[in-house]
Amino acid sequence: MSFYASIFPTILLMLINWAYGGGIVETHEQDYCFATDPIREQLRRFFSKTAYQFVKGNEDISSECLPERFWLLSRHGTRLTPSKDTKRLSEELPRIQRDILEHYSTGGPENGLCREDVALLASWKWDSNVTEDKSEFLSSQGWEDLRGIARYFQKQFPGLLKKNYSKEEFFFRHTDKQRTRASFQAFAEGLFGSYENVQAAPIPERDTLLQVEDWLKQKAEIYQEGSEYMKFRNTSYFLNACENVSRKAGYNSTLNPETVEMIFKACIYEQAWKITDPSPWCSLFSPDDVKVLEYLHDLEEFYLAGSSSELNERMAKELLENFLDYFVSRKEPRVAAFFAHSTTLELFLTILRIGQDDVALTAENFKEMEDRKFRTSQIAPFAGNLGVVSVSCGKSKRNRLLFILNERQLDLNW
Repeated sequence: MSFYASIFPTILLMLINWAYGGGIVETHEQDYCFATDPIREQLRRFFSKTAYQFVKGNEDISSECLPERFWLLSRHGTRLTPSKDTKRLSEELPRIQRDILEHYSTGGPENGLCREDVALLASWKWDSNVTEDKSEFLSSQGWEDLRGIARYFQKQFPGLLKKNYSKEEFFFRHTDKQRTRASFQAFAEGLFGSYENVQAAPIPERDTLLQVEDWLKQKAEIYQEGSEYMKFRNTSYFLNACENVSRKAGYNSTLNPETVEMIFKACIYEQAWKITDPSPWCSLFSPDDVKVLEYLHDLEEFYLAGSSSELNERMAKELLENFLDYFVSRKEPRVAAFFAHSTTLELFLTILRIGQDDVALTAENFKEMEDRKFRTSQIAPFAGNLGVVSVSCGKSKRNRLLFILNERQLDLNW
């Protein structure tokens, strides 16, 4: 990077502050300021890329029954971007940053970014630790999330999830991806203080339990012309959101949808990587614009892994059989934990009828589905997990199952 390029944002920020504060440019009333919003409710709506800490329940599970067995299906924690996204984001975002700062050096558009949001953007730099060779690796925040999940369940059921590891009492399995292996290791570290001597089951060459292959065909169909996902991209809701983002960025013409979605990726990933630091790119999206983009991606996930077809409901059949056999057979070990992916978790929730609405999500019913149950930010965020505990109740020793989704107990009668 040249010396000029490195100091360019600083020079422009000085000009912006002078323009805002010196009376040379009339400032406009901003309708929303991301940097000064103490709540930032929209951070809980980043579909399946939502940070776990923003949506977890952290509920204490009260039961007079005796816990006997524990089964967990967890998505991996927050991961880094795929290599192709890392390359594009690291190369194109600095150019967009320079454009925006130039636009605001003379005051910016009416109802544009507030001064604090512009300052956030001026101080932004791509995280040099996020490189193409670490494609989709577990992030440090993802590691902490899985450690925290382990400690949460250990606190709720200390008699089951003991602090000393024994392969006779614990069974672990993950897929062949770095992010699920590291998630297993972080979870083990949360339980036992170290993962070094904790064993995971061998990974089969064709993992039909945790990596369902049939969904690849479904995925291709989602992006075909005429699909609900593609139709929603042509609605006024989505096109207006693209216009709003372009206007806030100071462009005279509307950015293409791919560029808007690239900026949104920067927002959601950076916010998930560093949950206490507001990502400057999120300032370009109003809370209402986020709702639109959330729905677009929920449509994508609904037709990929939701209750949109009988095929989706069948794809997790092997995992359901494993789950039922575990509780019916009552074989050792008493704790079993699986670490997989968002599609695996969503398909399993679908077969259990968790997060299911009475009507399907379509391109036409965005407003009607505002309070939908199929909201991936709530059911399958980064590190999303379903814990199931078998408990024995009363003198009759009657068994029942407790379902705990993202640290919230579900009202299911099993």
